[in-house]
Amino acid sequence: MMRHLGKFGAGLLFGGLIAYACTTDTVIGPDVVIDSLYIEPGNSVIFLNDSVHLNAIGVDTAGRRFVYTLVTWSSSDPAVSVQTNGTTVGTSIGAATVSASAGNLSATAVVTVEPHPVLSTSLDSVPFNTIANAPVPATQIVVLTNGGGGTLAPTIDSVSYGPGASSWLVAALSGPASDTLALHVLTTALAVGS
Repeated sequence: MMRHLGKFGAGLLFGGLIAYACTTDTVIGPDVVIDSLYIEPGNSVIFLNDSVHLNAIGVDTAGRRFVYTLVTWSSSDPAVSVQTNGTTVGTSIGAATVSASAGNLSATAVVTVEPHPVLSTSLDSVPFNTIANAPVPATQIVVLTNGGGGTLAPTIDSVSYGPGASSWLVAALSGPASDTLALHVLTTALAVGS
């Protein structure tokens, strides 16, 4: 009997400690007093009609940081509209300073809106004519350009093949901005009849 009372007493003590801890937590939320405010991310680049969500970060007197929702959002330019929850939308090409204000505190972030990139190539198609184990055809060069906004950062992930032979094409990027695509055929990778 005493053994059961000991477990009961330990459980009661443990439950009491949890309840006490829950009532003495530091206040974080609408009633907390903040000393400073900043916005994350501080600078953003988005494309026309795209959005980015900004967070106002409040810092209390102990230096703790948390998302602070009791702010008023505004934009310095109609190129960027801002919603009451901090979501910004690029409505036209340009840049705006987005502000979050709470009482006598304020913070700013810059949102820049660019046109979407438009990938252009110097060739629409690249034909190769060869047979298995024949002389290797000349390497074909395709120049990639951006006819729109933003910055292209081309990468080669993989080459996809249709039915038949595979692994016969080598693709490599070069040039000052990785803007030159070289396509090289490996005739040794072609099986007879493929």
